[in-house]
Parts: sequence; C-alpha cells; structure tokens
Amino acid sequence: MSKTMKTVTDLVQLVLGNAMSACAMACFALPYDMVVAGVTGVGRSANHFFGFGVTPTVYAINIGLFVIGWILLGKKFAATIVAGTFLFPFFLGLFQNIDALQHLVDDPLMAAICAGIMDGVGIGMVIRMGGSTGGVDVPPIILNRKFGWKVAPVMSALDVCIFIIQIPMTNTNGIILGWLPSGAGRPRSEFCSWL
Repeated sequence: MSKTMKTVTDLVQLVLGNAMSACAMACFALPYDMVVAGVTGVGRSANHFFGFGVTPTVYAINIGLFVIGWILLGKKFAATIVAGTFLFPFFLGLFQNIDALQHLVDDPLMAAICAGIMDGVGIGMVIRMGGSTGGVDVPPIILNRKFGWKVAPVMSALDVCIFIIQIPMTNTNGIILGWLPSGAGRPRSEFCSWL
C-alpha cells in the first residue's frame, strides 16, 4: 500500500472511530438517560445543573485539555489528540440534532449494549491509529508522563467521579445501564496492567 493510501486509510479510520463513539453516546446512551463516562458525562452534568449544552461543554473541555496537553507534553502529543478533540464533539452535536437517530431501539438494555459495542469499537479504531478522543484521556496521560502514575487507575477514578456527579439526575435504571457501555464497551489496553 502506498504511503498516501495508508494516510488516507488511517484518516478515514480515525474519523469513523470518532463518529462511532459519538454515535454511541448521542443515539444510545444519552436518549435513555444513562450515566456516561468521560467529558460527555461532564457535559451531561453541566446541561442538567447549569443549562449548558452537552456538545458546547464537550468542545470547551476538549479544547482546554488539548491546550494543557500541548503546553505540558508538547506538540507531538497534541498531534495525537487533535482529531478527537474536534471530531468527537462535532459528531456528538450532529447526531444529537437528528431526531430520527434518537431512541433507535425500544429497550434500554439493548441501547446500553449497542452503546457499549459502538463506543468500544470506535475507541478501538482511534487507539489503533495512535489517536485519542481527547477529553479525560489527557489528565491521566499527563500524570503518567510527569509522575509515573498508571493511566488506567487514574482514568477509572475520573470516570467514577464523573458517574457520581450524575447520580442525582439519573434514575436507578440509567445508573445501572450506564455502567454497561462504560465498563464493558470501553476496553482500555492499560486495564490489564491494573489487574
């Protein structure tokens, strides 16, 4: 495969991975009021408590963390997360604004399974290309590179905190179902080192 064709293939995979992850959140998790991990969960909380839109909140946090990552870890690191910093919130907003994509399935358990599979595959595609969806991936990576902290436990701690923030605004089903896509559908290669 030529270098140009490989670059195009990698770029397509990066775009599709971010789109799949955003679709999982916008079309399956958020419409069923599930707790969600990462910056999307922070955006969901900001929407509930302050009336801020989920997508603008995700954009603002992603861009802020992108800048912090650039400053602390350099432009090479920033280059690995630039696509996710902008693509994920773009697709999240796009999918949230298409009414036909809301409540694609009738059963919330099926929605949680779909969200988990789509998010896991999407993030896997992005990671395979050496990228990131940005957001809460950035602080654990900074702490790892600066202080040697393991990425997986820090990422898990952040996700648990983000889940806890969402408890007051979520019913029991949304809490239980939200753990499925976040725990089972978002495998991280570093998790094995935490076991």
